[in-house]
Amino acid sequence: MHHAACDGSSYTLFRQTWAAAARRWSGDISLDAHPLGPVVDRSLVPDPHGLYSLFYKTVAGKSPIPAPASSPADIVLASFTIKSSHIKALKAAFRCSTAAVTFAFTWINYVRARELAKRNDKVYLAIPVDFRSRMRPPLPAEYFGNCIGPCYVEAEAADLSGANGLTAAAEAIDRAIKSVASAGFEGAEPEKWLETIRGLPAEAILTGAGSHRFGVYDTDFGWGRPAHVDLTSVARTGVFAVAESCEEEGGVEIGLALPRNQMDLFQIYFAEGLGRLDG
Repeated sequence: MHHAACDGSSYTLFRQTWAAAARRWSGDISLDAHPLGPVVDRSLVPDPHGLYSLFYKTVAGKSPIPAPASSPADIVLASFTIKSSHIKALKAAFRCSTAAVTFAFTWINYVRARELAKRNDKVYLAIPVDFRSRMRPPLPAEYFGNCIGPCYVEAEAADLSGANGLTAAAEAIDRAIKSVASAGFEGAEPEKWLETIRGLPAEAILTGAGSHRFGVYDTDFGWGRPAHVDLTSVARTGVFAVAESCEEEGGVEIGLALPRNQMDLFQIYFAEGLGRLDG
């Protein structure tokens, strides 16, 4: 999948439609159970900003985002699960969404594992926001293409590394998401999106991808659910991927890539954080 073609929601629709067609062909499901097809009518999207020209002018001959440093030879790709009980505890503590607490928990452990506070005053998180329901009028959920924008979060590196790091991260993320949601697409400033991320220090920014709502483990081509799903590009791009848990409803999986020594620290901090939630 390439974002020049579609975003994660559209890829999810494509994958689910493909899987349903395979099951229908094999006689597993009826035609009535087939998901709705894609909506590709671009006229549904109001574009007061002139996005095509704007983005083309911005990225022509340039990399749209800071290139990650060259990958060390000992890079490790790993997946971690936040159980449903942990998600519930986090949401109860911070009164935030599943996405917000997942991003916050991942962010603080990433900052600590990479010891970013030693080299950076501030750290940044970039997460995708789906604008389909935020359009006026809203777009159909089946709209196929790209309809996402970034949500940037900024925090003091020392705050995220401290004892109250999770609180600082959750509050910062919640404020940023609510700000984007209240502005909607009409109030967005896409002319600043790419310039903003280009202006941030590459080492200090973590980018999220995916969603716990995409249902990657519900994809059944007729031979059962997937045993495991990875976004393998995280090893190249440096982003972290989010999906629903394959083990239980309400849990969340994250996948990321780090050098071995940093991954060892991330695993320790991650386990310690979950242990405190159990306590």
